[in-house]
Formats: sequence, C-alpha cells, structure tokens
Amino acid sequence: MVNKLFESYSPLDVPVVHRATLYGCALIGGTAVQFLARQYGVKERRSRSVNDLDFITPASNPLTRYFNDWLVRSHFREIKAGASEYMWNYENPYAGVEVDVLISHDPQLPSQIIKVARILVWHPVNLFVSKVQRMTTFNTRADTDKADLNTLYDILEQRNELPLLETALSNLDLSDAEIAQVNDWIKE
Repeated sequence: MVNKLFESYSPLDVPVVHRATLYGCALIGGTAVQFLARQYGVKERRSRSVNDLDFITPASNPLTRYFNDWLVRSHFREIKAGASEYMWNYENPYAGVEVDVLISHDPQLPSQIIKVARILVWHPVNLFVSKVQRMTTFNTRADTDKADLNTLYDILEQRNELPLLETALSNLDLSDAEIAQVNDWIKE
C-alpha cells in the first residue's frame, strides 16, 4: 500500500502509528528509519522488510493502557501470553500486521522522543546507537542494519546533529576495532 509516511502492509499500519502517537508510544525500528528518511528527503537504502510496527514507551506512561485497549478493540490479540513489564506483542491476523511495544524503564527515554510531522519517533541518534549496540554486541551484522545506519547518518547530517551522534557514540565505550567497524559500515 502506498502512503507518504512509510511503506504499508495493511490498512491498519497508518492508523496504528497515529494511535500510538496519541498514547505516547514512539515509532522505532525500520519503519521509523523509513519514515524519517522520507521526512528529511534522504535516500532510503532499503524497503520496509516486515509487517510489524515497533514502538517504545516509558514504563511511567499512563496512556499505554489506552493504546492496549484500542489494539484489542481493533481485533489485535496477544502473540505471547501475558504482556510483560518490558514488552507487549500483538497481531491482527485479519490485516496481517504485528505490533510490538517495548516498555522502557530508562528515566532518560522521555527526552529521547521527538515529534516529526505529528508522529512520535525515537530520536535518530538513539535509533543509530541502538543499531550499533545490537551490531557490536550480537553477531547480527545484517545488511538491513548497515543500510539503516547509513540512512540514519544522512538524517542526522540533514538535521545538523552529527555532533550529538559523536557524543552518544563516545559514551558507548567502543573498542578501537568496533569504532573502525562502525566507520566501515557507514562508508558502505
């Protein structure tokens, strides 16, 4: 399905993102990268790969339960029995879409959520750092992650926020080899 925000796999994708924003849940993952790329006019290096929508929200968010109620009314069901204090996983088998909500206990998270074109999204620096952490901690150097790093780098350059990225990366305490690897990924 075609919309200007991001590639859609179901008629519920855009309404879910808008409803998540209403209830204080920020878009993350590949959909967030594609959304930001389109908002800032940078090259999209890959298509949105799966039919899921990923969000993050503070554990202290009092509106999260309303998002949960809306999902249930919209015929979503829990994929894994019982929502945990860290993650909710839902699917709507009729529309073919999954929704994952990461519940964060990080007190800094509210300051990392921004609104772009009326959509809540995790700041591109945090999206970038999260990808780097995943790629340097686990052996998951997927081509999609490399593409996302390059797209996020271009977004941060467009936003004049490369110094913020440098500060965030320096706080990761990466080894020299990991720093060289990140630089290689960005150059690809």
